[in-house]
Amino acid sequence: MRTGELLAARRVDGARQRFTRARDFGYSKSAEESLALWGHDEVLDDVVRAVRTVRPHVMITRFGPTDRTHGHHVASAVLAEEAFHLAGRADYVTEGLDPWQPARLLRNQSHWRIDETTDTSGWLSVDVGGYSPLLGRSYGELAAASRTMHKSQGFGSAPAVGPQPEYLSAVAGDVPAPGNDPFDGLALALSEAPGARALDRTLAKAIRRFDPAEPEQILPLLATAHAQLGELSEHGWAADKRAELEAVMAGCAGLWLTARAPHPAVVPGAPVEVALEALVRTDAPVELLGVVVGATELAVGEPLAAHAPWTASPAVPTAELPLTVPHWLRQPPGATLYTVPEGDGRTRADTAPSLQATFALRVAGAELSLAVPVTHAWTDPVEGERQHPVEVLPPVTASFGQRARLVPAGATVTVPVVVRASHVPADTELKGVLHLSGPPGSTLARDELPFVLTGEQPEQTLAVEVTTGQEAGPLAAEVAVGGARSSYARAMVDHRHLPRRTVLQPATTELVPVALDRGGVDRVGYLPGSGDTVPDALRDLGYRVDPVSLDTVRDGGLAAFPVVLVGIRAFNTVPALLEAEEALHAYVAGGGRLVVQYQTSNRWRDLGELGPQPFHISRDRVTDETAELSPVDPSHGVLTGPNRLEAADMDGWVQERGLYFADRWHGDYQPVFRANDPGEEPLEGSLLVLPHGEGTYIYTGLSFFRQLPAGVPGAARLLANLLAHEASAPGATDGTDAAPAEGADE
Repeated sequence: MRTGELLAARRVDGARQRFTRARDFGYSKSAEESLALWGHDEVLDDVVRAVRTVRPHVMITRFGPTDRTHGHHVASAVLAEEAFHLAGRADYVTEGLDPWQPARLLRNQSHWRIDETTDTSGWLSVDVGGYSPLLGRSYGELAAASRTMHKSQGFGSAPAVGPQPEYLSAVAGDVPAPGNDPFDGLALALSEAPGARALDRTLAKAIRRFDPAEPEQILPLLATAHAQLGELSEHGWAADKRAELEAVMAGCAGLWLTARAPHPAVVPGAPVEVALEALVRTDAPVELLGVVVGATELAVGEPLAAHAPWTASPAVPTAELPLTVPHWLRQPPGATLYTVPEGDGRTRADTAPSLQATFALRVAGAELSLAVPVTHAWTDPVEGERQHPVEVLPPVTASFGQRARLVPAGATVTVPVVVRASHVPADTELKGVLHLSGPPGSTLARDELPFVLTGEQPEQTLAVEVTTGQEAGPLAAEVAVGGARSSYARAMVDHRHLPRRTVLQPATTELVPVALDRGGVDRVGYLPGSGDTVPDALRDLGYRVDPVSLDTVRDGGLAAFPVVLVGIRAFNTVPALLEAEEALHAYVAGGGRLVVQYQTSNRWRDLGELGPQPFHISRDRVTDETAELSPVDPSHGVLTGPNRLEAADMDGWVQERGLYFADRWHGDYQPVFRANDPGEEPLEGSLLVLPHGEGTYIYTGLSFFRQLPAGVPGAARLLANLLAHEASAPGATDGTDAAPAEGADE
């Protein structure tokens, strides 16, 4: 989804996206940690490849190498400076790419760090608030529309109009004097490229003669430019400029090229009928030479008359087409790096469509090659026409929905698996068998489940009954249809601002038996936050989990629950919950147990002091998932019952220990753990327990929302203890080692 949002932003602003193989493995406190986990040399090589591919004159970083912020961000600045110096060296070899030395490296200074006292006289400046009459909007408006594509990050932006100065400081290279434009002194005109003066003159003439009412009139000039550009193939930018020029020529000719399939997916081996159409909507001289779709070649050799569509519907074989999988997911990724093909695939932003049609045309004498993806189109009653690139998928997929499931050891559980046909021809049935295998020591009630799918009912949910043993392992599904077998799960990314994308993954779910005592707690009220799968994990462990609404809190309905668990960021996503906090405290005072998972407090919205007794949430966190969770008091009830926790319960955690710890609290709170990242002071705010009235209030920044979906049994045992815990009277832990809140009674 994040890849799609970046590409959606690029479709708005016209920039070109590149990636390294580095994975976002979670919050990192330093560039040193990030580079060590990624592999410094591997990611640096990707950045050098990107520089040599794009061949920029100016490189700009957003962060500095000594900033104190997310380690991934700081690492980007470190890698940029190293790549700047390395990309131009002939002794540094990247396959298929020549050295390229950018002229200068600059840093864009953040407005967050600039106020009326900041001395900007030593920096370059540029006004990015200009207005483009060709676009009909300012660049600030364009930027806001682009940034708003990052919807999953809450990055919706209002447009900025009028002057908007940006400041850039020198990092390396030949930098102009302060105050000047960052491009001053650079030979950027096309006429200054060796051998390109004639091309420059031709394009200048075309621009002067361009008439938007008759754009086809400049096609002969553009055809001449196309030929001149062909003589400059040794320049690294020539291929990009040719693609841009051919797109302009297609636009001036009013070309309409489509390739449509009747269904959104095809199955390898079954031919697909592709409806091809070529239409020229001006009087431009255009000849259709031929079309290639997959392995099918059509020789045409016909002139296209204005408004007279050429059509064809070849049956295209699919047997040799690979399954549609993003190139960075074709091989299982490592913990911190994606596994991608060598060459251009190393930094390419997206995967080419599985099936596309390439139209060969002669436009005003110039031979063009224009490719369009084969798409399936349908009409949404609200959105209008939507399109989906045709995907090549296995006949049937089997999806468990969760990558891991915590289940009681020795229990018999039912795991649902969804079998779905990629395409069922009309008036036919697709019959198959789901073959299953379980972890060592487990027993399946049935290891073969038959299914029948039709066009009207292409999906069926099957119930897999398994009795767990003591060992964790995969519950795997293999689909047998028509003598062929495959083992894929499917997930669909489908949001209005993104193209639809199917992601294929192995058809498995990890079953993790856990020895768990729920301490008599069978029912949990869950007050949802920003969305996580903790409730699903609790249900797998045998809890009844009921959603709790804000109205239930306000109306005193929490008394029906022995324990209420508050979801991550609930106070952020439901601001009115802060106003109802007294009702939460009354529930605790009356004998309830309230467990609050992490909430965020930041410069934009500080939640202030929370809890029946005050505590304050900071941005403190422990990102090392192997950091020791050392008990403040080893005899604390959270550690001893109903599940006695051992050191092994803290093993196997993923991504982090926790985040948004408390940094100060009233002395009646009992901190449970000390933990710290390497080189930092221990923190005690990851888990606080407060006796209040007849009940218990708990705040925890420990990342249960990550651990439970990942199948970490120790995290499940610890959470079970929190849900069952009845705090001792105040003073059992006096809190004197903690930082009390201002005005707190110590």
